[in-house]
Amino acid sequence: SYERSGAGWRVVTNTYGLGNWTAKLVVSNTALERAVYTKLNAARVYPTVYYASQSGNNTAPYDTLGKGGTNIQTVIDYAYAPGTTAITVRVAAGTWTLPTRLDVTKPLALRSISGPASTILRKPAATRVVFITHASAVLDGFTVRDATQGGVELQQGLVTNCFIINNSAPQIRGGGIFIDTGTLVNSVVSNNWQTDATWGPGGGVYMLGGGRIANCRIVNNTINGGGLGGWGVGAGAGAVIRGGVLENSLIMGNKATYTADGNGDGGGVYQTAGVIRNCTIASNRCSATRYGAGVYKTGGTVTNTIVYGNKKGSEDNNIAGTNNFFYSCSPDLVTSPVTHNTSANPLFYGMSTGNCHLLPT
Repeated sequence: SYERSGAGWRVVTNTYGLGNWTAKLVVSNTALERAVYTKLNAARVYPTVYYASQSGNNTAPYDTLGKGGTNIQTVIDYAYAPGTTAITVRVAAGTWTLPTRLDVTKPLALRSISGPASTILRKPAATRVVFITHASAVLDGFTVRDATQGGVELQQGLVTNCFIINNSAPQIRGGGIFIDTGTLVNSVVSNNWQTDATWGPGGGVYMLGGGRIANCRIVNNTINGGGLGGWGVGAGAGAVIRGGVLENSLIMGNKATYTADGNGDGGGVYQTAGVIRNCTIASNRCSATRYGAGVYKTGGTVTNTIVYGNKKGSEDNNIAGTNNFFYSCSPDLVTSPVTHNTSANPLFYGMSTGNCHLLPT
């Protein structure tokens, strides 16, 4: 408790610790008249950093690692995030098999303490692993894996420094991650796949018009079905880009296996809108009867990008569909002073070993 009494106390200040504090005001005069006013929870003091730990003692307010919550969602729900202060939930290393989908709907940052190699989020049952809906939300430093309904759904916010791997998806958009208006940066999307034999767009990534992907590796994802379905797009084993920006990223080793009825195009990327720039799209594959092993385009633009070494079956096939390429390099482009494209060999250090850095000239 904190008390002050006497004359002249028009202003009273105090520093409170964590918790909820009740204020009681008592006023009297020389005539012995007295009034009392009590306000419950007049002051609420919350931490700015909360902790989740499998070895914590699960004690609110979860403000130390020792008090850490043993359920990440419980800590997120408890955290007070008014939107004016940077609130963080720090998650200790370990493999977290989640009982429910992890929903981040507040302006807070969910960050691992030890990085993605040591902090794993799993949700084998039939939902995505992580669902993010707030524009100021951040997911930082996790491996997201083993989902059967896709890894991450990013409606808004930021995913950074994450490994999104080994997730599958039957007939939903994005085996690894679906991006609506959020941003994915400095991350790896690898070995995800669409499981349905009929359709399912975006083995690794499916992105709409408000999204952005930068400085990422989208590698070794697979799509087994076609892509027309209810979403009106082709396959896109690595990524379906229906808007937004894909930049400064490597799209490599992805494979579309579908063979029938005009679907299964786009081994690396299937693009209907948006911008691809400053990327390398190499060593992707689609079936011998399909097209655009590197990029299949019906819209959008590609700038300053290498599309090379992609194959349909055993045949070289890099680009199909509309051709809005500028300042780019691919055997399927015509060297031109108008578009500034070139068909020359880009001279990778070693594409067979995954090294797509360029040799010095």
